[in-house]
Amino acid sequence: MEFYTADNLAPYARTLKLSEGMLSYIASRINTGEALSLMLIAKEIQEKFNGDYVKSRLPSGRPRIYTDVCLLCFSLKEAGHGRLLQIDLKDCIYIGDVDS
Repeated sequence: MEFYTADNLAPYARTLKLSEGMLSYIASRINTGEALSLMLIAKEIQEKFNGDYVKSRLPSGRPRIYTDVCLLCFSLKEAGHGRLLQIDLKDCIYIGDVDS
């Protein structure tokens, strides 16, 4: 992808609980071209957006929205848009392929 927008992320988020505003936020973070901590993105979404689901946490203490952010980035990777640089129990690190 040349650059990411909420519209071109939406097909990868159809079954996820990510609003258009959240997708816009995620797209803007991917467009920096930096490796992104998906845990940090989830925490930032919790701070910037409202809603019971967004504000809730899993029994482990992780933001519930973290799962949706990870699934979005896994889907992007599977479609050839970006790479997951780290996948472990602590965090996932994603970098989008942003053409300049």
